[in-house]
Amino acid sequence: MVVSVQTESTASSRQMARKNTSATPARETREKLSGQGDRLRRLRLAFGFETSSGFAAYMNIGYQRWNAFENDFPLSREVAFMLAKRFGVSLDWLYFGKIEALPTELARRLGELDAPGKRRT
Repeated sequence: MVVSVQTESTASSRQMARKNTSATPARETREKLSGQGDRLRRLRLAFGFETSSGFAAYMNIGYQRWNAFENDFPLSREVAFMLAKRFGVSLDWLYFGKIEALPTELARRLGELDAPGKRRT
């Protein structure tokens, strides 16, 4: 019969390892991107989707995953490519808010540009 012997240091190091992994959830370690969630929300609303769950279903992704993106968690490449293909938005706009690559009408629809003839003062 083999008897397992644990020293105090072995037992305490295992407990510390458990504490360290549970104290830092994966969400906290990800860097949030400023403004990205707002852009994604405006995209969803501009195309007539009142709810994020309806939009997530249309995109064929989980609603919790989409909600995380709308709450400024990093947008995955997979979903960014899907959005670019379906809605014609640029990756530069999705990730960085650069409107230069957006078609003019789409930029207006997303609220990035004023209607023709209006000037900002």
